[in-house]
Amino acid sequence: WTALPGLLGGEVTIHGGPGTYEIEALKEAHAPAGATVAVPAAADGCHAATQRVTLALAPIPCLTAPEPLRLIVRAPQPPPALAVTAWLPETGRQALACAKPGPSPCQTYALPLAASGPYRLTVAGLPGPGAMEVVDGVVGYAHAPFVIALAHGAREEVVRGAGARQVELRLPVQRDEQGCPLVDFRKLEVVPAPDLTREAPYPPAAVRYDGSLTMTDVGAAGCQVEPALTTLPLSVDLPAGTHLDDVRVFVLAGPDVREATCGLRESVFRCEAAVPNPLIGVPFAVKAIVAGQEVVGMQLPFSGLCLIFER
Repeated sequence: WTALPGLLGGEVTIHGGPGTYEIEALKEAHAPAGATVAVPAAADGCHAATQRVTLALAPIPCLTAPEPLRLIVRAPQPPPALAVTAWLPETGRQALACAKPGPSPCQTYALPLAASGPYRLTVAGLPGPGAMEVVDGVVGYAHAPFVIALAHGAREEVVRGAGARQVELRLPVQRDEQGCPLVDFRKLEVVPAPDLTREAPYPPAAVRYDGSLTMTDVGAAGCQVEPALTTLPLSVDLPAGTHLDDVRVFVLAGPDVREATCGLRESVFRCEAAVPNPLIGVPFAVKAIVAGQEVVGMQLPFSGLCLIFER
């Protein structure tokens, strides 16, 4: 007998000759039902003999505590600071506790499904794009892979990716025939951050001063000393595919523009430039030119302030 579409409350006809038939009906959220039917041969040998049977599928009541949604994060090296947060339709934001605590970083979480509606899960602390690598003077990144397995009941959905620091999972939860929460994995949306599938190379070019900066009035105590040349530490984010020869960094300190000395150290493109410290009543700016693109990381065009740099 070939399986037929589920027609709860309807009728189906099974065609065949005389003999014994074993029939079983299965439907989600219902107990299975079956029957054995003996169909005799027609008395005159010409007309088909028929038997009629009714299968009653008893509904399975929803459990008092429905089965939770299970989430398992797998990575070559378990992230040390993984955090899973859920946004629920009724209660809002909720941080998920580890479902299997142990000495190693937690990778298994459970989310109770108490209501129907849109659910969101954010998995933060993933390995990310990885450390910057330079091969033949060209910047690249070793994107760390990850796997997020979602399971509810006997159904499972697996999300695979690489290079994301966090992933947002959006999935609807509906009610089945017995009112039990049911996750619809067919409508699962996956939003990684960063999204390495976008057209622009990742990461966007950026430059920053890696230290503290105090802006105060000229009469402050720290502004009464004689300005002395101080080496300022800078770091630059370089998009994948950038040639290091196409990167230049400049520091504006008052009327002077100084080009920084740069190099790759500990997988970070670091630069240094010496400027008078403190700066009294003059503008200050940091700019990088990456493959012809100009990005400004800091620009303070104030004329009545004292700027004090601290490493």
